[in-house]
Amino acid sequence: AIPSIDYKDVKNGTLTEAQLNEIRHRGSVVIRGVVPKDTALEYKQKAREYIAANKDRVNAFPKDDPAVYELYWTPSQAQARAHPGMINTQKFLTKLWYSSNPQSKISTTHPIMYADRFRIRNPGDAKFALGPHSDGGSLERWEDPEYRRCYSKILEGKWEEYDPFDANHRISAHQDLYNGAGACSMFRFFQGWLSMSSTGPGEGTMKLCPLLRHATAYLMLKPFMTTGSI
Repeated sequence: AIPSIDYKDVKNGTLTEAQLNEIRHRGSVVIRGVVPKDTALEYKQKAREYIAANKDRVNAFPKDDPAVYELYWTPSQAQARAHPGMINTQKFLTKLWYSSNPQSKISTTHPIMYADRFRIRNPGDAKFALGPHSDGGSLERWEDPEYRRCYSKILEGKWEEYDPFDANHRISAHQDLYNGAGACSMFRFFQGWLSMSSTGPGEGTMKLCPLLRHATAYLMLKPFMTTGSI
């Protein structure tokens, strides 16, 4: 199961090593109470007001029933990113990483914000449903020599020894060799979503495969297998 923790434990530093290891094992975590509910709902309302005030200039899709908005620096987005709870949460998550190379030019204590768009999904919407996918590059994982080194243990047949949280090689890996329109060339420690509403299971929540090492090994080795062999 995906771990679920409270922000107060993040803030107070009271999470146990077992809890931290479980997050690393699952590769995902739900952190509750990062932003107060009323504040999150206010962000959402301000976003709606911004869209309404700039209706003719806002790009969104699907066109007939918008759910994803090509907006990155609206006031509510900027305020959410600067919220102390968000900053502290990012620091907590980045510290789960390390580098096996002590000379790596990386800091796990100074989070850098990656600005992304936002989504307001209408209840029952089935038009904008992304299929199974993995961000952070596609063919680059095999094609780029430095990126490929991240998965050397898997490609050597020692997938049990693969460490997903070793940042060595990821720092200088080329994740966007083909300049794809939706691709990102920046190394992101985690991809996070800030919830601005209450959404139950099966109502549009994001689905993950919470077995990070196993799922990554399958992804990396599947192209070398014949159909039905794994």
